[in-house]
Amino acid sequence: MITIQAIALEDAAPGMILADALQDETGQMLLPKGSELTESVLRSLGRRGIETLSILIPEAVDESALIARREAARQRLQHLFRQAVDPTSQGLLRVMLEYREEHPQ
Repeated sequence: MITIQAIALEDAAPGMILADALQDETGQMLLPKGSELTESVLRSLGRRGIETLSILIPEAVDESALIARREAARQRLQHLFRQAVDPTSQGLLRVMLEYREEHPQ
């Protein structure tokens, strides 16, 4: 789960992600939702008088839960491909397993 938190500009750090589009006092969009903050962006926002930002705070990763999700995904894919013996299907299985390893749900 990801939470949204309003923070002061001086507490913002490079790498943080905006939870909402950022607009100046006239309503002009400065940055779209999902933008990653950089040092230069933070300096620019300070010059424009921006005082607070809404940022996304990712949930802390529970390593044991992550391992369990990866294993469950691996078992599910192997079950789905249990009768696939041709090289193309085996290649697809391999790619899907690699993807699930990198992107667990």
